[in-house]
Amino acid sequence: MRKREMARSASGAAEEKIQAAISRGDYRQALELLASTYLGVVFRYCFRLLNGDGVRARDMTQQVFEEVCRGIARYRGEASVKTWLLAIAHKQCLKNIDLQERRSTILREQWEKVAAHAHTDPPPRSEAVVLSREWLTRLEWALGQLEPEARSLLVMRFGVGVAHEIPVAEIARILGISRAAAYRKLQEALTRLRRIMRDEAG
Repeated sequence: MRKREMARSASGAAEEKIQAAISRGDYRQALELLASTYLGVVFRYCFRLLNGDGVRARDMTQQVFEEVCRGIARYRGEASVKTWLLAIAHKQCLKNIDLQERRSTILREQWEKVAAHAHTDPPPRSEAVVLSREWLTRLEWALGQLEPEARSLLVMRFGVGVAHEIPVAEIARILGISRAAAYRKLQEALTRLRRIMRDEAG
């Protein structure tokens, strides 16, 4: 508990330094502080949301900080720097997931056309596979079966792989929704997660 309190204290001090640098227009220092403080946080968030794909997570992290470079002068301190960063990461990851899904659909359709002409079977559709009997591995697997937004909510709220839990009020700001809506979506995500784990257990 003491380590967590110390980490939060250090994060709060970093937030103050970053906001002060932005306020005086010293964007270079602000960006350096942002990277040194939150690069790992953003990467771990992207990694979890992108189902453990490290390559895509690195690409998304780079895109997030490129977006931060372009938009840092417009930051007005209405939310914490961390909230602002995770909101950008959330949008970038969902865009990437949507793009990947559309590409997969197109590729699948192309394979089916080829299969029809070649009179052979297309590649099988991916099926959920339980990778381990241990509960934590089952949980990680179950998270991967959720829709991106539901997975994002649980990763943020319970700090799954990202070191710190994020309060519901802050999650609501990241997603641009009301606190009540965030609570509702969180409960729905938890219900789906329990159902997946129960079904997987047989």
